[in-house]
Amino acid sequence: LSPITNALTELSAGVFERDPGGNPGVRLLESSVNILKPIPGMLYEDKALEIQGRTMADLEGGIGVGAAVRNVAHLVDTHFGQAKKCAPWAHNASFDVGFLDAACERWKLAYPFNHVHRCSMMLFRALQDAGRHECYRANLDAVCAHYGIDIPEAERHTAIGDLTATAWAIDLMLRDVGTP
Repeated sequence: LSPITNALTELSAGVFERDPGGNPGVRLLESSVNILKPIPGMLYEDKALEIQGRTMADLEGGIGVGAAVRNVAHLVDTHFGQAKKCAPWAHNASFDVGFLDAACERWKLAYPFNHVHRCSMMLFRALQDAGRHECYRANLDAVCAHYGIDIPEAERHTAIGDLTATAWAIDLMLRDVGTP
């Protein structure tokens, strides 16, 4: 998939809090989940829609990219005060960030985050390098399987499911490296 020719189908973000008592786990404080209206001329891969459990008809009821970026920016502003204070985590962040960068550039939108991002996939690979696990794959399904994170089937490969899985994975990986 290419951020130049393929369109986003969903733009979402969530703010999670780690357990204040020091126990493993996270709690979703707030999320902005936005299904995006199709953009004429952009490509929508059948396999990508299938993985997300969506159809083009589902996207027809979505909102425009600009409105979705503004919704995410509002979430960032509410919790962090301004975009430059929020360096988001994502799984396979460079993939997601590439699509968000392209959409913001295409529509001349303000980027809703700090341009520095953290990648849970890279952290998982670093833990492998450090001998903490022997998982060859680092996709989100493999990370969830390794840490015993159960995401309901209906939420797998949706933004809220991936947000929740990534937040749990980050919490457990940080504990794996000794960060309470």
